[in-house]
Amino acid sequence: MYVYRYSAGIDIEAVPRSCPLPASSGRSENYCKADAPKDVHCMNGVSTMVSSPISVSRSHAAKIAFPEKAQQAKAAPCTAFQLIGQFCRLFQVMPQGGSVANIPTYKALQKCYDSKSAEVKSHFGHLPQLIAGALPYEIAIAYVFLKIEQAQNRALYGGVVKVHRCNAEFARRLMNFQHLTRDGFKDLYKNVFGRALPKATADLMTDAESSRDKVIHGKDVTDSELRGAISDVLAYADAFNSEVNDVAGFKPLGDMRGFKGRAEPLDKRTSKWLMRGLGFGIKA
Repeated sequence: MYVYRYSAGIDIEAVPRSCPLPASSGRSENYCKADAPKDVHCMNGVSTMVSSPISVSRSHAAKIAFPEKAQQAKAAPCTAFQLIGQFCRLFQVMPQGGSVANIPTYKALQKCYDSKSAEVKSHFGHLPQLIAGALPYEIAIAYVFLKIEQAQNRALYGGVVKVHRCNAEFARRLMNFQHLTRDGFKDLYKNVFGRALPKATADLMTDAESSRDKVIHGKDVTDSELRGAISDVLAYADAFNSEVNDVAGFKPLGDMRGFKGRAEPLDKRTSKWLMRGLGFGIKA
């Protein structure tokens, strides 16, 4: 069994069924293309016609599950969106919007929350009340992003204190002044921990950030999109917590008491220059 990925109306890439999808699909799996058969493609009006169902993701890509012996047929040239529409009609597909299709109701979102680690559930402790009541999802999306930024700050604080032995009091005060952007956080994370945040983890936030930005700027966002965004944030939180624990031995979404151990910290003056060298803005 193979999985075929339709990319913006240009071609179809085939990978073995056992081979996960690329990180760009919004999933955390790895991508393998080496064993893809060469005779199945979709270019210049030639499309692959099969009887198995497909699913259409939010990025307008389609992952198509084929039997090993796929049939090919000629089709009239058409636009990417028309071709996707043809796929949906041919295979009687219900378009699947990434996380949106998996989170149809608040009860499904509650189950998603319940499936997360104890640290994540504790960190987002008020989320169940926010999604179960009559409150709009805009409030819940603001809450989960606030808590994610809090976790990112805790990760950087923990990194400079434990990994680089900076003075904890000075580092805490500086973090209260530090303005973090999305790209700025990734740069600081790499500097503090010595390796970049894995792309598969970072990509979990892409759709959620898009939905959040629409809310903040007063654009229309459906409840389904917001539930999907909240689910993405929870998935990111779980992956981020595990990543920091792997690289530095503490969990920013967990209890950080005693996390730095007994190592002697640097004095405040040395900590200031060290943190400046790591890329922090020194205003404390």
